[in-house]
Amino acid sequence: MARNLMSGEATVKIFYLVRYLPFLFLFPMAGFAQTSTGTGFFITNNSYIATNFHVIRGASELLVRDFRGKTLPAQIIRSDVANDLALLKIDAQSVGLPLSRSSSVRKGDAVFTLGFPNIQLQGLASKLTEGSISSLSGIQDEPNNFQISVPVQPGNSGGPLINRDGAIIGVVVAKLSATAALKTVSQLPEAVNYAVKSNYLMELIETDINVSEQIQLSSKKSKVLPFSDLVSKIEPSVVLIIASAPAKKPAGTNEPATPPAPKAPTPDPNALAKNAAEKDDLGGAAERAGRFEEAVRYYRESAELGNSNGQNNLGRMYSAGKGGLPRDEAEAVRWYRLAITRGNAYAQTNLGQLYELGRGGLAKDEREAVRLYRLATDQGNAMAQTSLGAMYSNGRGGLNKDDTEAVRLYRLAANQGFGLAEANLGAMYQSGRGGLPKDEVEAVRLYRLAASLGIGTGQANLGVMFELGLGGVAKDEAEALRLYRLAADRGNAQAQNNLGTMYHHGRGGLNKDAVEAVRWYRLAANQGFSMGQVNLGTMYANGLGGLPKDDAEAVRLYRLAADQGNATAQNNMGAMYQSGRGGLSKDESEAVRWYRLAMSQGQAMGQFNLGRMYESGLGGLTKDESEAVRLYKLAAAQKQDLAIKALSRLGM
Repeated sequence: MARNLMSGEATVKIFYLVRYLPFLFLFPMAGFAQTSTGTGFFITNNSYIATNFHVIRGASELLVRDFRGKTLPAQIIRSDVANDLALLKIDAQSVGLPLSRSSSVRKGDAVFTLGFPNIQLQGLASKLTEGSISSLSGIQDEPNNFQISVPVQPGNSGGPLINRDGAIIGVVVAKLSATAALKTVSQLPEAVNYAVKSNYLMELIETDINVSEQIQLSSKKSKVLPFSDLVSKIEPSVVLIIASAPAKKPAGTNEPATPPAPKAPTPDPNALAKNAAEKDDLGGAAERAGRFEEAVRYYRESAELGNSNGQNNLGRMYSAGKGGLPRDEAEAVRWYRLAITRGNAYAQTNLGQLYELGRGGLAKDEREAVRLYRLATDQGNAMAQTSLGAMYSNGRGGLNKDDTEAVRLYRLAANQGFGLAEANLGAMYQSGRGGLPKDEVEAVRLYRLAASLGIGTGQANLGVMFELGLGGVAKDEAEALRLYRLAADRGNAQAQNNLGTMYHHGRGGLNKDAVEAVRWYRLAANQGFSMGQVNLGTMYANGLGGLPKDDAEAVRLYRLAADQGNATAQNNMGAMYQSGRGGLSKDESEAVRWYRLAMSQGQAMGQFNLGRMYESGLGGLTKDESEAVRLYKLAAAQKQDLAIKALSRLGM
């Protein structure tokens, strides 16, 4: 029975990463006194506004002054302290600005902002400043921000960073502190400013369905306007935000003095962040030692302190049902989303996998999976690079099939020592895809690396090389069996199927055992592995391995596999239609259709069967011996015995 090399394994790995953003060098630009001001902009047509969190922090009253000079009260809808973002709402008409994914931005792109800097000096009219994307990362390569050369001043905070298509690609947030830079590098900074990437704004927006359903995404098909017209179009959507702090009691009043309440110590944000990171590290150590309940306790403490790694890891524990937690992927989704609002790449990847599989209460959405993988890939996450590579390799999630791009992504991840990427890159070398030369020796090297890390795909693929004696290794069925068992015990469906074939045929030192073969085929089939479905179907069709002969069940399994494009299953469906088995009406035309699908993938039995239909003029085909011979030759080149005999019968 056929062997398939797999290029994917849906496994959520454990990751530990702590990022420290040196806020020392940044200062926010809302002009805080008793009343402070900043900038915001409409993101929907029903008056939702985006701005910076530091613009509205601690405010007892929020007002928004629109383009027409009308001032209205605002309420806070959502906030993301870690990324310094907030969503507000007013009761008015508005025109929302379109948003664009920041992952499409390139260094050097022209950008501009509109805002309300220094209104005490410069007045209440919005001010335009222009510049470009200086870097795709923030200070010390912090991934959540762009560095921009657009001039900004106190009051520009929360303003839109806009590209020349008129789409929002970021939110102006800060500039490099001249004082801090002078003390640190003895130089004054020039045009070193920062904006939060729009991807993080969109993640915040997605936490509120009332907002997410209303936003507009930028379309490249939009008409390009002259710059002055573009500015005029955008300006009405940019607003002044006025934040008032709690009023102080006027001096000299005759009210009775009230003893002040004991003042609680103000938590040190840096100390809290450090404590949260330490809790996450303790959770990781406990998990590695197998103390899962202790790990959950530490992860929860870290998560509740706002640490995104703790949130992601707590989500993983819910997903796996470890540490005394019920298996609850919907709860995992909730924690992943919280971590994503802080830009956590591992959570983006893990949520992407759940969208790809349609689990955790999520509708299956491969496009959303691709979007999340791309966000994490932009941060260099190896699992996301591998997952995105698999989507390109299979042409899924709205992507065109592109093995070259898949290879590039696999290589990026493999260069980080990521085992699954090494296994997938090995499969590309073995088949000579993605612009790579066919190189089974290199494939074996990569499979060995992946197998040494315990990656099931690497173990299974290396097992195939030993079973068949490929890539410079001596044929060794016992070693293949050992590797299949290692991978099968890890839940690898390919290895479970291949272990089934070893039992079925009594290879690798095993006695023939059809019952055990059925057990392994069923495990593989239950994971949706198409060859496992085919092999289990064949056991039903022939009544083997303790199974009753059941052609209808065989047809059901073949159809599942055929719908995944499995050529053996397509050929078998053709045979069932031709003979009218498994509850199917005899239909030679339908048989021809299935044989042709199998033949087009180079499946030898499909080539032979289609040849028979041409030789006999069946299934609506015109009798054509020359076409039959051509197909028999294709199958015979693959050592298909029936095709070789047919050619001999025809004197070939």
